[in-house]
Amino acid sequence: MTWLNEPTSLHPLEFASEAHLRFVTIHPFRDGNGRVGRLLLNLVLLRQGYTIAVLKFAQRAEYIRLLEAVQAGGSRDALDSLIQQAVAKSLLDTLETVLSPGTTTERNRGVSDILEQLRL
Repeated sequence: MTWLNEPTSLHPLEFASEAHLRFVTIHPFRDGNGRVGRLLLNLVLLRQGYTIAVLKFAQRAEYIRLLEAVQAGGSRDALDSLIQQAVAKSLLDTLETVLSPGTTTERNRGVSDILEQLRL
C-alpha cells in the first residue's frame, strides 16, 4: 500500500487501473476482493479529481478476462481502456443529470455544449 502514496509519472487513470490490478492480483481476502478492488479503483480516481468508474454487471466477463490476461503477462491497454470508458460514461451520466428538468436554460445550454463535445 506504500506504493499508492509514492510519486508517479502515470496518468491518473492508469495509476487507478494499476492500483486496482495490484490489489486484485494479491487477492488478500477470502471473499470480496473484486468489490474492494473496485472501491480502491474509485477511491484513487476520486482523489485525482475524476468521476468513479462504474463497471456494469454485463461487463463482468470481459472485465475478468482482461484482468486475467494482464495477470498472465499481457498488455494492460485493454483493461485501461475499459476503465477509461467507464469513467467517461460516469461523467456523461453526471452531466446529463445536471440537464434534468428544472435547471436554467442558460445552464442547460452550456452543459449541452460540453456533452456534444464529449460524445464526438
